[in-house]
Amino acid sequence: DLIRSKTSIPNHVPRVSRRRLLEMLEDSLNCCSSTIITGRAGTGKTMLAGDFARYCGRRVAWYKVDAPDADLRAFLSYFAASLARARPGFGGEALLQTIRSSSRITLSTLAEVFVDALQQHDDPLLFVIDDFI
Repeated sequence: DLIRSKTSIPNHVPRVSRRRLLEMLEDSLNCCSSTIITGRAGTGKTMLAGDFARYCGRRVAWYKVDAPDADLRAFLSYFAASLARARPGFGGEALLQTIRSSSRITLSTLAEVFVDALQQHDDPLLFVIDDFI
């Protein structure tokens, strides 16, 4: 049983919109395949990412990582669930079943499955992994 709030964009809206940072994220989204937001605890990284996710104009997959997600099965289960929420036709349930029932998971095989499933859609996707490090 997955915790739904871990795969949802946080509801809190920042009091101040950080326009310059949002523009930097938009530029990065248009030219790069990934962007990392780093900073000390409490500096507003999650709020910035959430603010950007709400207004970027793309489907958004959100995953808030917690300590128990260090287990590969837990991580992949939430990863697949967040993708399935953003892309209902993604087939997340089939992937979740594979992850749960497989006695041996190889990262390369799962990565291929994820990439193949994601490439079957033309609409771009923003995937936010919050508190990854």
